Amino acid sequence: GTFNLQSIGDLSHSIRRFFIYGLICHGFPLFISSVTLTMQMIPISSFPSSMQSHIIKPNFDDGRYGKSEFVYYTIFEISLHVVNAIFMGYTFYLLYKENLITTFCRKETSRIAVRTHAAVNHLDEFKQQMRIFILYIFIWIMNSATSIRRHAKFWRVVDIIVALQGVFVVIFILRTSRNILVNPLFQKISNTAREISSRIGEKRSFVTSSTEASEISLTLQKKVAD
Repeated sequence: GTFNLQSIGDLSHSIRRFFIYGLICHGFPLFISSVTLTMQMIPISSFPSSMQSHIIKPNFDDGRYGKSEFVYYTIFEISLHVVNAIFMGYTFYLLYKENLITTFCRKETSRIAVRTHAAVNHLDEFKQQMRIFILYIFIWIMNSATSIRRHAKFWRVVDIIVALQGVFVVIFILRTSRNILVNPLFQKISNTAREISSRIGEKRSFVTSSTEASEISLTLQKKVAD
């Protein structure tokens, strides 16, 4: 069976891959934080005497980093960059397989004709994938730059950009005309807002007309009385 010209088997594989990526993306930082917090809370005396001299604590309280920074930050950060590079390289490979590297911007070309060798005959989907992929590359570069340029103002800018990446993704999805689930909902909300605005305008027009009619009536009554 198919859904939106995609094989059901391909969709289930994509969903499974999405959950694996999500588990790694959210589970890895949670694991790092849990290990660091646990090592901070456990006293040195709780470890065997033979290991106590080799234990490296995070040292959050005394501000001394050195070895602790390397163990609890640098190693994990390098590992994250390596994993991200692997994922992004694999994503780029999947996009390259779509055979649209030089033709996805040719608006005059038929979508079906452009993607004759592609798995999915939708040009907009590829454009959406490319936008999100470029966004993630940009976020990754900005996060990597924070390790080199350690300045509070620069960190704030990067944090704001990272926090807004979800908004950017939503905008990319809404701009994709082929999305049959999001666009009708967005269109329905837009039509409802226009209808409400139109009704408010009609009510205001009616109130204005009624007020003008009342003023004219009062003016005529005064003239008759005079």
